[in-house]
Amino acid sequence: MSEPTPPERNLSVWTPLCQRFSAGFPTEVYGCVGIVLAISGGADSVALARLVVQAWQGSTSGDLNLVTLAHFNHRLRGEASDGDEQFVQQLAQQLRVKVVTESRQDGIATATDEAALRDQR
Repeated sequence: MSEPTPPERNLSVWTPLCQRFSAGFPTEVYGCVGIVLAISGGADSVALARLVVQAWQGSTSGDLNLVTLAHFNHRLRGEASDGDEQFVQQLAQQLRVKVVTESRQDGIATATDEAALRDQR
């Protein structure tokens, strides 16, 4: 999976989003609380990870050591699923945050409905 264009490049959208996030989730209050972000590797979860990291980096009270990316590989798409897992690990390294990954150990997942997949996670 190739990395999406960093949202910082589209500042007309990114800057107001960061401001709204910071207003609703101020690091002065939450910057000392551990946060685990469930990351699929898709554009929305990558944007969330970047948003949180940028907010934490831009404050004096945010501690990046408290941010963890979590990814579960259901193995629904074979090598593509493994690629998503590797991408999330690389993203965490790039953002300088912790990462935890888990995957199905008994082969390829057969569940296709969201409720069953959520239970596995």
